Amino acid sequence: MSSPQTTLIAHRDLGVRRRIGHCLQQHDEARVVRESVDGLTTCAIARLELPFLVFVDLALPHHCGWDSARCVRHHIPTCRIVLLMEGPLSGDLMARRMGGIGGNVGTWNREGLVTHLADFDDRRAPRARQAA
Repeated sequence: MSSPQTTLIAHRDLGVRRRIGHCLQQHDEARVVRESVDGLTTCAIARLELPFLVFVDLALPHHCGWDSARCVRHHIPTCRIVLLMEGPLSGDLMARRMGGIGGNVGTWNREGLVTHLADFDDRRAPRARQAA
């Protein structure tokens, strides 16, 4: 069973991983367990550590973020997944394309700030909101 304190950050950019980790350190309940820079490592770490929360970059090398998220969801159905992307695509579009994973989509700008989030789940349509 996953612990509410364990988090895995899978992103190719060290700066983004550090910023996410710094944000998580602000909360007593969350701690970063491991970091990953590619999709295959992300799946292997997730199977071993059983994280409660996983941040996944869609552009991961060696096993794209889509496949990594599906792998995590398959092995840990209760895990919360946040998909990260840089670029202008809206979270709503990404949520519609995800089909079957469930979680959140975050759009990041060049400074590494979340600009858009969309919740998605197999049981409901995406609900978008602007990040504060």
